[in-house]
Amino acid sequence: DPLSRAVQLALDGFQHDFPVVEGSRVVGLLTRRELFRVLAEQGASSRVGDAMRTDVPSVRPDDEVEAVLATLKSCNCQALPVVQLDRLVGVLSLDNVTEFVMARTAIREARG
Repeated sequence: DPLSRAVQLALDGFQHDFPVVEGSRVVGLLTRRELFRVLAEQGASSRVGDAMRTDVPSVRPDDEVEAVLATLKSCNCQALPVVQLDRLVGVLSLDNVTEFVMARTAIREARG
């Protein structure tokens, strides 16, 4: 897809980072930072493949939250694709995971 499609998706919604799939296989992650960098350098007709990161790991739905946080930190990512049986099933953002940890901590503290 052209970057203009990704820009429209970013403007239409709340998501900032987008998993890039080929068929059903995740091949990269288009981050907001890279989207706008390549957009400014090469224009809206550039391809998503020119801007996506291919070095982003994925996580599984059953991964522990601490492991997900460690993966986010180690790759310096704001989001990660969630993959099950080699298929994209979702996206976890750093904000989502942080809010979950905060809610879990608050519930534990309330229980004593």
